[in-house]
Amino acid sequence: MAQITHDLRSPLSALMSHAQVIANGYSGPLTDRQREGLAIISQSAGYLAELIENILDLTRLESGRAEFEPAELDVGSEVSGVLTLLQARADEFKVGLASQVLPGAERAYADEQAFRRVLTNLVANALNFTPAGGRVTVTANRSRAGAVAVAVADTGLGIPEERLHSLFVKFSQVPETKNKVRFTRSTGLGLVICKRIVEAHGGRIWVESEYQKGSTFSFTLPSGPPKATSSRP
Repeated sequence: MAQITHDLRSPLSALMSHAQVIANGYSGPLTDRQREGLAIISQSAGYLAELIENILDLTRLESGRAEFEPAELDVGSEVSGVLTLLQARADEFKVGLASQVLPGAERAYADEQAFRRVLTNLVANALNFTPAGGRVTVTANRSRAGAVAVAVADTGLGIPEERLHSLFVKFSQVPETKNKVRFTRSTGLGLVICKRIVEAHGGRIWVESEYQKGSTFSFTLPSGPPKATSSRP
């Protein structure tokens, strides 16, 4: 699977590049109908590119070849950066974004890019399933075990209880909520990747939800590097 998806990247990149060249008018003027066709090509190619990247990432995670460089993170700064990145989408959907980093959760120990990927995925999912006028809130707190717990809560559709067990399974979908708020193309791998990343850092990820009332996805990360252990001779 890894080899197949890797081999798909080059021709797909060429397709996307040439479509963009044509869309920019470098090959001559376009009719409105041609522009619509190119837009469909670009959107579909983008979906395939995301699917390929997710499969490659998941393959690396499952084989233990994913490399992380944990370091001390400023949780407030990282959360703010992710929300700024997704603010335009929230404005488009007319969904409010908010965050709160509580005392004791200001620092976490994780790979910066990995932390951003997990949080971006969870917030983006929350936005996709929250109707206009709703709200998505990110909260960071200190758990009883001393870890940093980050929660992404929304006022969206929620998830039926009988579907919760399948959320972190490859390619799983929730038919009761799919495309009910707005059309989205999901690979069904995002939450699986989040789970693998969090567990690789020694944390855990879980979901609490009530159908038609909203969901909260939470994950934990260490608050600092592992303590060195000493052994007597």
